[in-house]
Formats: sequence, structure tokens, C-alpha cells
Amino acid sequence: MNILQLSQTTIYPPKSGGEHRTHGLVTSFPDLGHTVQRYCVGGLFSNHSFPEIESKIQISRNYTEIRPICPLYDLPSIPASVLEVPGTWTGPILKVFPQQELINQIEEADVILAEGPHLVRPAVQLSENSVILYSSHNVEIDRWSHLQNTYLKDRYYNSLKKSESFAVSESDGVICVSEQDLQRFSEIYGSVSNPVIVPNGTYESNIHNNVDRSSSNVRKDLGIDLDQTVALFVGSDYGPNVDAARKIVTWSEQACDENQDIHFLLVGNVGNRIDADNNHLTVTGFVDNIEPMYACADIALNPITDGAGSNIKIIDYLARGLPVISTPFGVRGFEFEENTIIINEIESIYNRVKEYGSGSKQIQQRKIQTVASKYTWHTLSKKLLSYLGENFNAE
Repeated sequence: MNILQLSQTTIYPPKSGGEHRTHGLVTSFPDLGHTVQRYCVGGLFSNHSFPEIESKIQISRNYTEIRPICPLYDLPSIPASVLEVPGTWTGPILKVFPQQELINQIEEADVILAEGPHLVRPAVQLSENSVILYSSHNVEIDRWSHLQNTYLKDRYYNSLKKSESFAVSESDGVICVSEQDLQRFSEIYGSVSNPVIVPNGTYESNIHNNVDRSSSNVRKDLGIDLDQTVALFVGSDYGPNVDAARKIVTWSEQACDENQDIHFLLVGNVGNRIDADNNHLTVTGFVDNIEPMYACADIALNPITDGAGSNIKIIDYLARGLPVISTPFGVRGFEFEENTIIINEIESIYNRVKEYGSGSKQIQQRKIQTVASKYTWHTLSKKLLSYLGENFNAE
């Protein structure tokens, strides 16, 4: 089976949660004898520098990422980054100016995975026989609901809603992150074409048993006292993550005032939005190797209160054996056994962290590795393959 994956940016090697999902969904396909070609519409200017642009990346046998050198395809990323709006012009540009290589890939594809609502319409218009799936990462109009405040941004929002409506209703099938997203699609757009729920996951290589939590060198490098309880939060530069990080800054200030033996560690591009400095807070920004950050943490936090999709960080925390404290909203899209994760409303999380750090340490890690194994990308990717076989006789 030939699978064509359409993406609005270069993916490999994945860094953000969305990039990991795009890569993770197809990880089992090449191993099972299928061919995956990922065609990236845009992303070159933001991810590469001349003259080191590579037009094709061979990820593994039967798995290739195609990066067309076409400045026109990258144009939607300019208003998207400057105005912080979705790249809604991708679809119209592809419709009018499809490169011959893209046309050839579509003609050869048995299945097309459109990783974004703007990519579904051009796929439908350019394809004659392929099965076209909308691979959703969020309910996009919920994610971008804040755009409805100016004339210009309102136009982008309305364009996004039209694209998502078409993707949900006119594709051959819709891959949803969670049951909640599926219900939301139904509420907004009515019928959803052949839905399947494939939650977010992690890689088998991320599952660690008996992780050494001492990591004294890492703590010394970060300026964290060895006897402090380290509470970790990992996030990208995305609105709900920024709100959560700002809440953590407030908790770190409380820890300072109360002289608590707690240290909050913020990792990832979310740190770009944080301007704070105290003895109970470390903001690293993006790090090339995140494993030492996981290893030096005692607990992990997910104080998310809004957003769309689901939080991959939950599974990544569990895969490293970290106890997790989350809001109820933060665990949407996952099914965990009781007491696997400590769930508290946002107002109570700081006190729960203090209880953990005060010596009581009652938080138990129940079947953490089993939970993480249930949500590996290899397992989830095979679920998607089964769906393709059962619904479209794609083999």
C-alpha cells in the first residue's frame, strides 16, 4: 500500500507535539511492508538555511520525507508567523499551483493522510481514486477561537472554519485525537465521515524502567538544590501551555515566600513567553536533549485548563516513570486506571505539590509502564492500519 502524507511543514526529526503525532501515526507502516511518502508544503524557510536544503530525507526503508524547494508553498507561513493566524492560504495555493511531483505522488497513492484541514480540499480536487483521510490534531476552530476579535483575524477564522467543515464532512474518513474531539466535530458540523479515534502517544524507546532520579550533575548545572523536590512542566509556545506556565510562575513565587523545598522546572519553547526569575524557578527554553530534564524531576505537572486535542506530555511523563499531577481537563483523550494520575483542579495543584515535597510523598506510580505501553506510537499506528483495512480494504 502506498501512503501519501501531506503536511504543512517539515516534520523529521519531530520536535513539537504535532510533529511527533504526524510521524508517529505512520511509524509501523514501513515495517509492515507499506510505503510512506510525506510531502511537506512549506516549512523550508523556517527549518533550513541555504545552501543546505535537502529536497528528500530517507527516514527509513520505504519511508521518505519530500521537501519541495518552492518558495510559493512557504508563503502562508509568513502571515501565520507574523500575525499568529492559521495558514489558511495553503489550500488555495496547492489548488492553483500543484507541482508535478505532488501530482505524481497523489496519482500513485492508495491512501492520502491530510495533516491539517487546509490540505483536504486540494487532495480531493487533485485525486481521482485515493482514499483521503483528514488527520485532525485538534478541533481547530476551538484552538483558534481567540482570533474573533479583529476584522483581519476574523477573516482567517472564518476561512479556517470553512476548511475544517469541508475536511470533516467531505473526506473519506476522519482521524480524531479523542472522543471529546469527535463529539465536538459532530456538534459543530453534523455528520463526521467514518471516524476513528487514535489518541496521542509516545515511542517505545521513551519507556524507561528504574530511571535514576539522582541526576546531581544536571541539578548542579541548572542551579537547583539537591534536596529540593523538582516539579517539571514541558511545553511548546502555545497559548494553553503559556497560561499553565504563568500559573507555575505564580506557584514558584509562593514557594519563595513560604520557603518551601520545591523547585519548578519549565522546559521547552513555552519559556520564550516567560519573564520571571526567582530561586524556586528555572526556565530552560528549548533543549536538544530533554532526557536529563525528565531524569532530574521528582514529579511532572500538567496544569492545562483549555485547548484542543490532547496533551502528549502526559504519556511522555508516564513513560519516564514520573508521578503526574494534572487538571481534569489535562487528561482528556486518555483512559487511565484509577490512581494512575493525581487529578486536581487548578486551584489545588500547588498544595498537592507541597504535600509531595513535605515528606508525605503518598503519590503512587500504579502500572505506569503498562499505561505508557498502551499508548506507544507503534501500537497506535497499527490501529490506524487496521482501520484502513476494515473500512477501505486498504492492504
